[in-house]
Amino acid sequence: MLKNTSKGHVDCLPLQLALTELEMLAEKLNEQKRVADQIAETQQLARSASDRSLSKQLNSDQGSLVLCETLIETVYGERGQVLKSKERKVFLFNDILICANINVKGPLDNSSLVPVGPKYTMKWSAPLLQVQVVEVGQEASQAKETLFQHGGAKHPGSACPPGKVILGPPRLYQELQDLQHDLSVVEEVTLLVGTLQGTYQVHPTPLLTI
Repeated sequence: MLKNTSKGHVDCLPLQLALTELEMLAEKLNEQKRVADQIAETQQLARSASDRSLSKQLNSDQGSLVLCETLIETVYGERGQVLKSKERKVFLFNDILICANINVKGPLDNSSLVPVGPKYTMKWSAPLLQVQVVEVGQEASQAKETLFQHGGAKHPGSACPPGKVILGPPRLYQELQDLQHDLSVVEEVTLLVGTLQGTYQVHPTPLLTI
């Protein structure tokens, strides 16, 4: 209706106000849904905790869920080959980091045909005294920091200074790719050296120090 209403029409302003209210309502509903989903995920995680103290900690009002993501855990062999990979659910609270296995199989409920039982199986947890979340944009000046002190306090931090290198998953992944590439090159060189027919004496080359 707003698109088909001219700017000078008497109904243009009320329609714009109504659209703004609808957008604000949608944002509020999305935020409430996000909070409700976080509470449900935390409750599911607390049910899978075998440690009573940890389960009590998750059900208390002291902890707050900062981030929850599904990641791929990859196990590499000595030569860099992938041995296995599996989905894991990682929960970052303001006071603890938890890694859990996602239970996709289990006994089915005949009424809903949905697996019943715990949704997660906790693999490990690590207590945290302080959590610092850094949101990095394309420009260094766009970086934002949020500091979570133990106990749930949330404080905005300073922006990431220009030129500061943040070692995150993309950087670690690239380093792993480089190591695997160099390992394959070394293996090829070793095989080629083994095919030499003559005997040679190799003199060590001194390292160049700059």
